[in-house]
Amino acid sequence: NGGAEKSLDSMLLLIDYTKYDVDLLLFGRGGLNEKFVPAEVNILPEPNQTLRSAFARLNARLRLLLFSISIRIKRVSNINDWGMRYWTLVASHFAPQPRHYDVAIGYGQRIPTWYVLTKVNAPKKYCWQNATFHHTEKEKRYFGRFFRQFDGVVCVSDTTKSNFDEQYPELNDRLLIIYDIINPDFIRRLSREDCSIHRRQGVTNLLTAARLNFREKG
Repeated sequence: NGGAEKSLDSMLLLIDYTKYDVDLLLFGRGGLNEKFVPAEVNILPEPNQTLRSAFARLNARLRLLLFSISIRIKRVSNINDWGMRYWTLVASHFAPQPRHYDVAIGYGQRIPTWYVLTKVNAPKKYCWQNATFHHTEKEKRYFGRFFRQFDGVVCVSDTTKSNFDEQYPELNDRLLIIYDIINPDFIRRLSREDCSIHRRQGVTNLLTAARLNFREKG
């Protein structure tokens, strides 16, 4: 449950499905925002559910075991370190997507982006940057080799674009800005849903509609 997922739902609700055929690949099912995905969108099987042969399933288990051992031998320092180690050890067991697409979009950072670049067959590929970030030199070398192969990097704000440009100035010519979509109809629809929060009498009731997290949200 996050802003990127909600933003994707808003965008999917505005697509003209008489003109576009859309497949959506999720790495995990049952998220809080999945119920808002339009019925016209074809949700693909999770990547790990496409393994057919016994050898492929065994290889996948061994790769996951190696990753598990890795994060126990050396502690993960941050989410980027986790993603890089996971992809380095586990990526080979993901089978390529069988269908050819006109355009493929990596809408989430790290693994979804790397998956689209290496496992999806499409002549045009874009990745979305939904947040600012600060990469170390090691991370720049790792992430940069993926970013350089995309046709475009879509930033959701001027700040996000400036942040990306500061760390990857060589990719300035392929940066695009597409602001996060605010869909009034979607918000009104949510406002009509039942709410399980009840006010207590005799006290001041405070409700926050946000994630209380100092590092990312201030």
